[in-house]
Amino acid sequence: ARNVYTYEALTGRPDDRYTTNTMFVVTDDGVLVADGQGNPDATRLLVEAIGEITDKPITHVVICSDHGDHTNGNVSFPKTAQFLAHPNSKATLERSLNNPNRNADSPPVIMPTALVEDRRVLELGGMEIQILFFGRAHTGGDLFVYLPEEKILFTTEVYLNRLFSGYRSSYPSEWLEVMDRAEELDVDVYLPGHG
Repeated sequence: ARNVYTYEALTGRPDDRYTTNTMFVVTDDGVLVADGQGNPDATRLLVEAIGEITDKPITHVVICSDHGDHTNGNVSFPKTAQFLAHPNSKATLERSLNNPNRNADSPPVIMPTALVEDRRVLELGGMEIQILFFGRAHTGGDLFVYLPEEKILFTTEVYLNRLFSGYRSSYPSEWLEVMDRAEELDVDVYLPGHG
């Protein structure tokens, strides 16, 4: 679709490599990014890749998954961007920030500046972008980014392509209901968080 991009970066241990995927949307009023990368250097490369496509600023970053492989690099996004997350993800990030066992070398935790409880519709540069919460799935605060005109749904870690999902912090029975709700949308392209 015009002005809709994916960015994929290899991550994981050398013996267990996989991609972490980001979607970004370029509009006349700025760029919305759905999920960052797992460390500041990887996210810096993402920001540079966006800069090669457009001179528009990154105005919105949606924290679709609060897991570190999607948030640990958020410090590399512009400080002026609005960071959107579900309240459950905000609580998870706060726990991470305040964890007494947190490694001093860990990247800074970037907290959301706006919360999405169920649904938020952004009109950004003439594009409708919906940020949706259908329930707890892979995390407690999984957010989808839906482009209804383009019929594209960024699924973050709710849907992974050819990877077996981790269940250490998930809600398996609720996850199935979330998937069912996502499949009710008018979508031609599902973009996974990994794979």
